[in-house]
Amino acid sequence: MANGGAGMGFPYGHPRCFVCGTCKRERVRAHQSADRAVLFVGDGTSDRFAAAHADVVFAKGSLARICEAEGWAYQRWDTFAEVTDWLHRAFRDGRLPAHPGDLPRWRAEHAPGPRAFICGPEVWGEGRTTPGPGPGG
Repeated sequence: MANGGAGMGFPYGHPRCFVCGTCKRERVRAHQSADRAVLFVGDGTSDRFAAAHADVVFAKGSLARICEAEGWAYQRWDTFAEVTDWLHRAFRDGRLPAHPGDLPRWRAEHAPGPRAFICGPEVWGEGRTTPGPGPGG
């Protein structure tokens, strides 16, 4: 990248944890910090990090098995059309806040409580490139 050379960048990676090229957990948390309800759709093992923090989770495959094992609420899905249909109905019937001003009340009534971090520098230590326990763990 310097001097016109080739390079690779990961603009959505975690600034202190280098395990994932895109830190899905931090993408979820960034949208929540911007006062948005976050619906996460996933099907794989790497999606668990975001699902652990999302307000609403749509899961299938290995992510559904992880949600069940962890006791996390989720909606089962097969097609994106099902997710879209659910969204439209959820805005109408209050399962999702239709207006930004409704978010605090909605979160208090519907969103899961805070969950402990299951990844990232808070768990593995800073600068990790592979998941797993930190030093001494």
